[in-house]
Amino acid sequence: MDKKVDENYLTIDLMIVFKKIWNRKLKIIGFSFGIMLIVLVYNLFLVSPKYSSTTKIVVPYQIEKKSFSQINVEEINSSDVLKKVIEDKQLEMSVSELSSTLSVNLANDTKAISITVRGKNPKSIAEISNAIREVSVEKLKKSLNVKQISVLEEAKEPTKPYSPKTVKNVFIFGIGYVMLYFIYIFAAELLNYKVKNPKDVEHMFGCNLIGIVPKNNNKG
Repeated sequence: MDKKVDENYLTIDLMIVFKKIWNRKLKIIGFSFGIMLIVLVYNLFLVSPKYSSTTKIVVPYQIEKKSFSQINVEEINSSDVLKKVIEDKQLEMSVSELSSTLSVNLANDTKAISITVRGKNPKSIAEISNAIREVSVEKLKKSLNVKQISVLEEAKEPTKPYSPKTVKNVFIFGIGYVMLYFIYIFAAELLNYKVKNPKDVEHMFGCNLIGIVPKNNNKG
């Protein structure tokens, strides 16, 4: 009775895989360093660095948490606030462009409001962040019905960009290439249907292996 062939049978020789990886180690390392160098050059010379500058204000503690949590971020990011900042600072940008660089975060535990501006010019974004804070403070005084809102932190000119993260990107691409190459080697070996050992014959042809006849390459 014929033995049923296992069509789902897969075999992989890890020793062969590791040997292929070891034999190509210089190629893998070389290409990996090459990719890391390209990413490094790209991040250092072709990508414009982006900076962020944050200013913080804190509302009086007599304001209830409920009232504070109801402060709408759009109140600080509103068009009238941004228009005034654009006019006061004589900025050459639209309200929507300025809004896209701005982010506002509320911290209920400390009743602090963070105003962050992002851009390519460190000095300019610090000035814009402080200007938005000043205009927003006047607006919040009216909406919260308070006489004073304290400045917890003024925006300062940043010295280091938040993007691109050069070192992180270099290592991600370098390690990523190595991992993809390993996956390629494993996949190529997994899809290799050549007979590698006696068990492969049994699974491929569905019959028991009786014996092995060695091949003699000697002539004569």
